Amino acid sequence: MERPRSVWAQSSVRSKVVAGVVAVVGFVLLLLVVNTYGNLGGNRLGDLLVSILFALVISGVFSIGLLCLSIGSTSMRQEHVAWHNQPVFLQGIGIILAALTLLMIVVSLSHLLPHLLAVALGILCATLGLVCALWSVGVSQAHRRN
Repeated sequence: MERPRSVWAQSSVRSKVVAGVVAVVGFVLLLLVVNTYGNLGGNRLGDLLVSILFALVISGVFSIGLLCLSIGSTSMRQEHVAWHNQPVFLQGIGIILAALTLLMIVVSLSHLLPHLLAVALGILCATLGLVCALWSVGVSQAHRRN
C-alpha cells in the first residue's frame, strides 16, 4: 500500500517559488503597513516586535494556503473531480480564510479600519473558513469510505 505524500512533496517547484515570493512580499508589506500606519499601543520596540510576529504568521499561513490551492487544483485536473469534492483544495480555501481572519484581527488592533467593520469581516472569514475546513473533513471521510 502506497503511503500518501506530504503536501510539500506534492507541490511543484513553481508553486513553491510562488508561495515563497508571496510569503516574503506579504511579510514586507504587512510589516510596512502595520508598523507605519498602525497603532498597536505600548512602546515603539514592542510595536515593532508585534508587527514582525503578526506579519510572519499571516504571510506564512497565507502561503501555505496557496500551496494547498495549487496542489488541490492539480489534483482536480488529474482526477477530474469538482472543486467541492477535492479536500486539499477546500483546506487551502480554509487556510487562506484563516489568514484573512488573522489579518482582520491585526487590522482591528492596529486601528487601520473601523473596529466594527474589521470585526464583521473577521467573523465572516472565520465562519467561511470553518465551513471549508469541516467540508474538507466530510469529503475526506467520503473518499475513505469509497
